[in-house]
Amino acid sequence: IKKIGANFLNYQSRWIFLPKEVSVSFSQNGDSYSEPVIIFTDKIKLNKKKEIVTIEKDLTSIHTRYIKFFAENIGSIPSFHKSAGKKAWLFIDELFFE
Repeated sequence: IKKIGANFLNYQSRWIFLPKEVSVSFSQNGDSYSEPVIIFTDKIKLNKKKEIVTIEKDLTSIHTRYIKFFAENIGSIPSFHKSAGKKAWLFIDELFFE
């Protein structure tokens, strides 16, 4: 694998936010995985646009059989939003690997 990524929806007026962090781990046997590689971190800020955001990371050539992909939801809607404190949504479209 030389590149890994995913598409996420950012539509804050509908309580849909980008992930706080995205990481991946790799394994040959499905039992023991590598330390997570962080491919994205975000400091959530106000964004009034509805958009699909591609998050991707170039990797050195990795040989693997299994991949764990983890996208962490921000949890509660931030204080700058009119619905602050409510539960935020996380929408992911597709994962891709090169």
